[in-house]
Amino acid sequence: MKRFTATRMKAEDYDSDSTAVDSDMEKMPLKVQVATETLPAGYELDKLVHAAQKMEEKTIRRWQMAHTLSKSGDLWTKDGAFVVVGNNALKKGVISLFHDSTTAGHPGITKTLTAIKPYYWWPGIKNFVTEYVKGCTTCQMTKVNTQPTRPPLFPITTEEGALPFQTISLNFIVKLPLSDGYDTILTITDYDCSKAAIFIPCNEEIDAAGVAKVYATYVFPHYGLPQKVISDQDPRFASNFSRELCNLVLQQLGLKTGSSREPTPANRSARLKLVRLQTPFSQL
Repeated sequence: MKRFTATRMKAEDYDSDSTAVDSDMEKMPLKVQVATETLPAGYELDKLVHAAQKMEEKTIRRWQMAHTLSKSGDLWTKDGAFVVVGNNALKKGVISLFHDSTTAGHPGITKTLTAIKPYYWWPGIKNFVTEYVKGCTTCQMTKVNTQPTRPPLFPITTEEGALPFQTISLNFIVKLPLSDGYDTILTITDYDCSKAAIFIPCNEEIDAAGVAKVYATYVFPHYGLPQKVISDQDPRFASNFSRELCNLVLQQLGLKTGSSREPTPANRSARLKLVRLQTPFSQL
C-alpha cells in the first residue's frame, strides 16, 4: 500500500502546489501519514476544501457577517483556519485526519476539536466532532467507560412490631471439611426482630425441598412460617422452598393439600391448629 507524508499550513502560507513534501524533509508544521486508498489527506483535502468553497461561495457569503469570515486570495478563512463547506463527507474527512490516523491515536472530543480548529472550521463543528467521536467504533471498543451503569439497590426494610423469623434469609457455607457426613452449613437469619441466626448442618447437594424439610423440622415448631424469604439463589429456589414448606406443614397438621368442597372435622381441626400457630402470643 503506497503511503506518503502530508503537511498542513496556515491559510496565509498555503500553496496548493507545495504542500506535499518528501518524508525526509525537516521542520514540517504537521505530519500525518494516511493511506491513499482511504481518506484524502494533506494537500488533497485542502484541494477539496478549496473546490467546495468555489462551488458554495454564496453560502459562505451568508456566513461572512455572522461568523467574521475573511477572504485571502480566493480562500475563505476564519482566524486563519480554512472554512469547510459542502457535504458531510468532506467534514468527516477532516475529522478523520485528526482523529483516526495512527499518529492521532483516536483522541477524545476536546483534543480532536483542539487539533482541528487551527486548520479547519465550519458552523457547528463542535457538535459534528462530538457525534463523530461518539460513533467511532475503535473508541467504543477500547476506551474505558468512566461512568458505568450500576444496578438499582433494593434495601431490606424492617417492619414495626415484627416477630422473630418473620423475615428470614437463607445462605449456605459450602466446601467445608466433611464432619459427621455433612460438608455444608445452612444459615437462617432473622432480618427484622432479633438479627439472630440458626446454623443447621447439611450437604451441598441439598435442594429447595430439602431446605424446606430442614426448616419444618428445626425452625417451624418454634417460630412458625416466615412471611418473607431472602436468598442469593435464583427466584425459583425461594418459590420452591415456600411451596414445599407449606406442603410439609399442612401434612404435619393432617390437612390435605388438595381442594375439598365439604370440609371434614379433621380439616377444620387442622386449620385451627395452623391459625393458632401463626397467631402472635400477644394476640392470644
